[in-house]
Amino acid sequence: MAAGLREMRQSLHSVRVEVAERETRRDAPEDTAQSFARWSEMFLSGDRAQFLTPDSYGPLPPRRNWLAGKPFGRPLNEKSVRDAVGQVYCLRPPGDGPAEALLVPYRWIGGISDEIPYDMHVSVREEPSQYPRALPWAPPLFAGRGWAEGWQHGYPVETPYISLASSDPADWVVDRREVKDGRPAIRVWVPLSERPLAREWPVEGATTWEGLLAWFTDDSHHDLFRVEHAHHLRAEDAADAAPGRWTGDATVCRLSDFRSLPDGGRMPFAGTTTAYRQPPGEFLVWGESEEGAPDHPLVWASRTSEWRVEALEPLDPTAELWIDAPEGSYRSEGRGGQIAGVSRPWSWLVLMTGSRNGPYWALGPPAGLALVAVLVWGVRRRHPARRGRNAAP
Repeated sequence: MAAGLREMRQSLHSVRVEVAERETRRDAPEDTAQSFARWSEMFLSGDRAQFLTPDSYGPLPPRRNWLAGKPFGRPLNEKSVRDAVGQVYCLRPPGDGPAEALLVPYRWIGGISDEIPYDMHVSVREEPSQYPRALPWAPPLFAGRGWAEGWQHGYPVETPYISLASSDPADWVVDRREVKDGRPAIRVWVPLSERPLAREWPVEGATTWEGLLAWFTDDSHHDLFRVEHAHHLRAEDAADAAPGRWTGDATVCRLSDFRSLPDGGRMPFAGTTTAYRQPPGEFLVWGESEEGAPDHPLVWASRTSEWRVEALEPLDPTAELWIDAPEGSYRSEGRGGQIAGVSRPWSWLVLMTGSRNGPYWALGPPAGLALVAVLVWGVRRRHPARRGRNAAP
């Protein structure tokens, strides 16, 4: 089973990929669901990456299931990035310089030309609250890459597939064979915490243990088709039926559409990640119904993210994926951001005002008042009689 994941990661070392995504969010059970969609072109090579998310990112249009984009077909560079409208994100190992760079092009409406096609009218530091952060996501493509687990969220609750694929197979515990989601499967348990002490829970003889439950197809392929992260109810006997009930929040990742890769291994070309939440302060015991919905009335699906790979092809491993931030663009180095080509105070004013011209508006009035004060002071110094001094009696 672990060998299949390792072979998949090796086959995906250097690839160009097109991924379509759609997402539904609800912060509370009574909230109206909000739907979003995006299309991204990815260039991946080891721990280096470049992502392009066009300006089509946003709410899901009516009567459209997936967004589509026009691919560039090759990695962007300092010149071609100026023709990209949307968000460009670059990643590389920290030892090679800044670990990440976020470049946000902005085009003036109406075709007004500008010498620098980068502006802060596109929110960078904080996306508008109704939009999720525009970072592409397809877990199998990122598994095994050094930046993957901490890049988007940094918590295994958000990345169960990557957490499992990146874990040490020596920590896996094969529970048993069973039927899961209508198919014969092998269930694997991966603990993420120390062995817990016994507590009094509604399920007698069970304790809560944070970890991952994974199911591989029980055939020659051993495809990983489901991963759960939660505080599971675990009985003393690992082969007991206690797993399947959870306490607290949970995240379930389902994979489908498995296809063979040209260089060996198999990969899921589609998947869904669902984050289940419960009211703050509650610690409920619950599970999934046969239809895949929570069987407790207070638990709801707060976020459902779907993705599918629309194109995948080899990429030259020597391709340059890093782009030095052009003057006027936002550059993030993991410790906050700065506008490239300007001083830090000026960059801070641009970020605070949300516009490249913001510092002029912020500093212009004070500077104008200061200039007027200096002129008045100079005139009165040069002509003291105008101040009422040395006047004739």
